[in-house]
Amino acid sequence: MKLMLEAAADTKRVLREPQPACLLTGFGDSAVNFELRVWINDPQNGIAGVRSELLMGVWRRFKESGIELPYPQRVLHHKSIHGVRIVSEERAEDAGQRSCIGNNCPQGIN
Repeated sequence: MKLMLEAAADTKRVLREPQPACLLTGFGDSAVNFELRVWINDPQNGIAGVRSELLMGVWRRFKESGIELPYPQRVLHHKSIHGVRIVSEERAEDAGQRSCIGNNCPQGIN
């Protein structure tokens, strides 16, 4: 939270008063959710630039501090099936062989 508030303090269009605020808003499957609230004087000039500058400042500070953003993890389980030999077509073609997947292969091809 301190790093995010520092980023807000270094963003040009962000006002000092009212002070920026950082709130912990929840926990997700692969996330800790925060909200950074700031005030600006000139919303008629757009907010996308301020938002981008804020986020870049937060991201830079996180990287400098060794904080990594979480991402979803996926696990793949590989189970063997008795009597089935799987040969990738790429590997078989590279070796100049024909391949067949499964138990219904013509004799001599597997």
